[in-house]
Amino acid sequence: MFELRPEDRLSEWRKFRKSIQHLDRMEMLQQTTDLWKKAPLVNHYLELDSCDNWPDPWTLLVDNMYCEASRALGMFYTLFLTERFDKRDLSVVIYNSKSGYDTAVIVCEKYALNIHHQDVVNTTSINNTDLYRTFDAEDLNAEQYL
Repeated sequence: MFELRPEDRLSEWRKFRKSIQHLDRMEMLQQTTDLWKKAPLVNHYLELDSCDNWPDPWTLLVDNMYCEASRALGMFYTLFLTERFDKRDLSVVIYNSKSGYDTAVIVCEKYALNIHHQDVVNTTSINNTDLYRTFDAEDLNAEQYL
């Protein structure tokens, strides 16, 4: 998907979101993780201190530049724009670890995506990190994208 032209990328992303929304929760999370771990990585795209300048879902995909935080944001938008989750259960969380910053999407305070080799993990397995920032749907003004 990420190698496609911007309009095709947006179309494929929409198809992907529709294809996963009726899967069981773990399969949906895993497929979302599998999709986004293919995103081309850059060193830096988003500022971690504030989400005020973070892109909307469509700009994110059109720009096609993904640091760890913007990949987590893409996962957040993917899940948020399905009809599956209570929107209050999703957040982008930034942890401060010995190796730098780790960014995850937290689902229902139980699962984390985009952390630990991009697998879906239980949040109890996130060790040796300190919570740095949390951005929820309200912080991201995500309701406007529904």
